[in-house]
Amino acid sequence: MGASYFQEIDAVLWDDGTDLRSDTPFGMFPPQAHPNNPCGKFIIDGSFRMGDVYLLSYGMCGNHNPPKRVTYGRTLKNQQLITTVKTVLAEYQVNYYVECVMRCSAWYKCRAAEFHNDSLNCSIIGEFTSNGTTAYPHLTTFFRQTFTL
Repeated sequence: MGASYFQEIDAVLWDDGTDLRSDTPFGMFPPQAHPNNPCGKFIIDGSFRMGDVYLLSYGMCGNHNPPKRVTYGRTLKNQQLITTVKTVLAEYQVNYYVECVMRCSAWYKCRAAEFHNDSLNCSIIGEFTSNGTTAYPHLTTFFRQTFTL
């Protein structure tokens, strides 16, 4: 999932070398640096865990070539885009907001994603013209800020 164990410094960091933040959803237990659990994994309850390389079908580990992709973004809770033009590329039923973000991150055309907390609907948004956001209960909006390396 982009977090890996770096043996040379005995630490778990994001693959770009930055420190994990205290608000990273690692569930009850923050990751411990250990060579037997080198890969960050996204698990079904929406949290991350460090694990071994034998269970990679349940997660992603490191950069996969080609292409290398990194996605940064911003989350706005209970906010919706105010748009004059908005292209909805696709809609999905997902269980968690982070699944919606992952779908957006994997699609190069995605510029934003809207997750409806009640219906569990994820809208992947392409190009849009926005005049900001407006209050909208039960909606979480992800703004993608970086794209393919």
